[in-house]
Parts: sequence; structure tokens; C-alpha cells
Amino acid sequence: MLSMQAYTPYERPALTKGYLFRLDKKPARLPGFHTCVGSGDERQTPDWYKEKGIEMIYKDPVTTIDAKKQTLTTNSGKTLKYGSLIVATGCTASRFPEKIGGNLRGVHYIRDVADADSLISSLGKAQKVVVVGGVYIGMEVAAATVGWKLDTTGASIKTLESGPDGNVTGVKLENGSTIEADLVNLPDK
Repeated sequence: MLSMQAYTPYERPALTKGYLFRLDKKPARLPGFHTCVGSGDERQTPDWYKEKGIEMIYKDPVTTIDAKKQTLTTNSGKTLKYGSLIVATGCTASRFPEKIGGNLRGVHYIRDVADADSLISSLGKAQKVVVVGGVYIGMEVAAATVGWKLDTTGASIKTLESGPDGNVTGVKLENGSTIEADLVNLPDK
């Protein structure tokens, strides 16, 4: 099994539940919520994969596939032969368009552990947070930021505004008003 990430597969919903609720400000750790076989059965930890004879290759994504030769090549140059190939690419978080400020520093998206780690790092420096979206993930991120005792707002936005340093400074709402922010999060749907 090849993965772009550095971790054994894990359940992503817990990223916006227990993982963001690090009110003690201690460094984040990989969540202890590995996927389960069936409904709540064996936890698929790194040892589980080893015991089942499944080799895990981390942080080495596939760059090419040769279907005729039944081989694939990874970013590091490894060539692997396969009998059957399952391509499970997952998905990415929804992103603000660049034209409204989606690439500003201080704008965060949450889909994986790296996203959550980046958000947690920024939460330690933030004072005013805007969470866009009222779906479960947005509500969970908002609850976590309130737990961090940060000034938190949820809103429908028109554009993101920036300062001269390229950091997000505010969110212009559809109603024309502006909310100051030094961190903006667009939760995954």
C-alpha cells in the first residue's frame, strides 16, 4: 500500500473532534483513531498491517503506471509489480478561489493530519478566527477555536482581505461588512 502521507490510514472525522481540542497546547500527535475493520473491530494500526503481510510505503506517491507491464513507479524511482491495482486517491478540501484571497497566509483548510497540524500551529498565534461553513466540520472547528479562547465568527463571505505582508487580515461578507481575522478556516465538506 502506497501513501502520500507519513501515517497509516486513519479516520479523518476525528481531526476536528479530539485532535483540535488540545487545550493544553502540547504538541499534536498522530491521532489514535486508525480505521477499524468492520464496525468497531480490530484497529488497523501499523502493527495490524505488518501482521497481515501488507507492506506500507509512506510519503512516496505513484508517478506512473504501466498497465501492460503491470508495474508502477513511485516518486523516489521505485518500480513495483502488481497483479491487481486499486487506485484510491481520496479527495482534497474545498478551497477558496485565488481571486478572492484563497492563497493568503492564515487561510487554512482541513483534510488531513498535516492540515490539522498547520491549523493548530496558527491557532497558537491567532486572536480572531473566521470559520466559513456551517456543516459539521465547520461547527467542530468553531467549537475548538472557542475552546482555545479565540474570538470566533462563522460567515458567508465575498472576499478575503490581506495586509501588505500577504497575511489574511479580514473577511468581507456578502452584506458588505468586514470582519477582522488573522486566521480563516474553510472546513472540508
